[in-house]
Amino acid sequence: MFLSEKSLATNSPRNKKVNPYISLQTICRLLGYSPQAYHKQQKRKFAQQVNEELILQQIDLIRKHQPRCGGRKLFIMLQTFFTQQQMLIGRDRFFDLLKRNKLLVRRLKRSVHTTNSNHHFRRYPNLAKDFTPLKAHELWVADITYIPLKHRFAYLFLITDAYSRKIVGHHVSDDMKVSSATVALKKHCRKNQHKQLSCITATEVFNTAALNMLPYFNNTIR
Repeated sequence: MFLSEKSLATNSPRNKKVNPYISLQTICRLLGYSPQAYHKQQKRKFAQQVNEELILQQIDLIRKHQPRCGGRKLFIMLQTFFTQQQMLIGRDRFFDLLKRNKLLVRRLKRSVHTTNSNHHFRRYPNLAKDFTPLKAHELWVADITYIPLKHRFAYLFLITDAYSRKIVGHHVSDDMKVSSATVALKKHCRKNQHKQLSCITATEVFNTAALNMLPYFNNTIR
């Protein structure tokens, strides 16, 4: 909601009397302030209201094209505008402005579950349950995630080094077959012929991930 000219005028320094029977000078003297300090504060408030009005107008223009543009991105996009208008406004004050005008974007709750362990397929044991890697390439962890497309899903197979957290192999496929899962593994094994022992562990972990996720995606595609 933008401020009207009438509401801005009521807070202008021209409004010198707050009571028809008591002068502004008398009130300032009783409170221990000078009339000059009062007028200076009113001018500062008026300038702040005008600046906030301009900022809200810029936010409204951006949100017309990007309705879910968040506060952090808005703050970055408006830096050029702040410089042109010689406005000094920090991040916290900017977020307070958004909150007061109910312009904060609510986060969307994600309720997608991609793992279903309640199935009749074979459950492979966790080979890395009590193992802590002390250097790179001692343990590879494999996982599968899906990429939603317009009319179907694509599946991304990843191999991650458990120590360095580096993705050492990946493959994108149209299915969740074990043969597709091992493509990423074989690609990385060809580059690292001396680490074949880790490949065995990663293959079995791949099988476990594929079987856990298979019932979910079968129901989704149907």
